[in-house]
Amino acid sequence: MARRKEYQAQDFPKAGSVLVAPMADGGLCACRVLRMKKEHGKVRALVAACDWIGKETPHLKEPGLKKILRSRFDQPEMVWVWVPAPRAFRTIGELKITKKQREANCGMYAYWESIPIAVLLKWRWDHEREAMMREMAAQDAERERAADRAAEKRQKWLSTVTFRKLLAKDLFSEWHYPQRKDTRDLEKILKEFIRNLAKEKPPLAKAFVQRELKQCVKKINTLDEERQFIETEERVDIFDIFEEILAAAKQPELLLLVDELRNW
Repeated sequence: MARRKEYQAQDFPKAGSVLVAPMADGGLCACRVLRMKKEHGKVRALVAACDWIGKETPHLKEPGLKKILRSRFDQPEMVWVWVPAPRAFRTIGELKITKKQREANCGMYAYWESIPIAVLLKWRWDHEREAMMREMAAQDAERERAADRAAEKRQKWLSTVTFRKLLAKDLFSEWHYPQRKDTRDLEKILKEFIRNLAKEKPPLAKAFVQRELKQCVKKINTLDEERQFIETEERVDIFDIFEEILAAAKQPELLLLVDELRNW
């Protein structure tokens, strides 16, 4: 998967822009860019779904374009995005943003594509609720089965993982966000930890593994303090790697120490 490039404010639709996007049912929805911000030196745009759906591109005088859609939980449908709008999102003009909209709070981060999904879900909740609830129940059941299969596969891997296998593995092959240098330096720290453990004759002393683990987490803390690249998805993946390393070391209980020591 290609790693994500760093975008500038000019790469995004400017605040006030109204964009139209297709939904899965063939209809159209709309959204507006409310404002920009910089977070850890990276540009984010706050995008809100409009209270409008249709079959044809709307006129900017359409009243629903000025309103922010509210979800089935009665919350404003808005997200922070970190990449420019996909090609399927077409800018059709600009509308003035009210002070209340400009100052709206949002703690949700997602892709642009989440907006058409949210709009269609809200429409179906209002008009096809029973059918939607049946589908959601079936999806929940399938997710549980998939989670059970994934957990079984994960446990099988943890029971057979070795330092040799980990050293041969590209630890972050599926990452698409951090810059290549950040990923490379993080992997260097983790593989140094693995090599240090692999040099010792098993069974490894708990005190030794704990000491090496503390040093490794401290180095990652320093790296992230300097570059600020570890976010939610990266944090989960790093924990998975530590779980694998500690499984190979036969010290899985030390994973709790990672959470105590980390600053990311």
